[in-house]
Amino acid sequence: MMNVANTYKMLQEGQKAGEIDPKSDDPSDPTVMIRGFGSMLLSQLKQDVEQKLGYQIAGKGGLTQILPHKLQAIKDADEAMETRVWKRKITMFKKGK
Repeated sequence: MMNVANTYKMLQEGQKAGEIDPKSDDPSDPTVMIRGFGSMLLSQLKQDVEQKLGYQIAGKGGLTQILPHKLQAIKDADEAMETRVWKRKITMFKKGK
């Protein structure tokens, strides 16, 4: 499991916390492989982070140590989805339906 020191070091070094699985079934909601955690759909990852932030705002619990890592994974995945290659995959997927 990631700890705060490892997460901070990784983020400072500019390592990617998450990468998109190029073989995702739906390129508009790809599977994100999160370093040190596992994989989940991008929508599930965003929902998980929103839920944890909601608990923090409501005072129902502290932020977990993995939250900064997940936030970076979302950022990395969003940046990857902005590339021409990934936009083309999304377009081709939508045309195939």
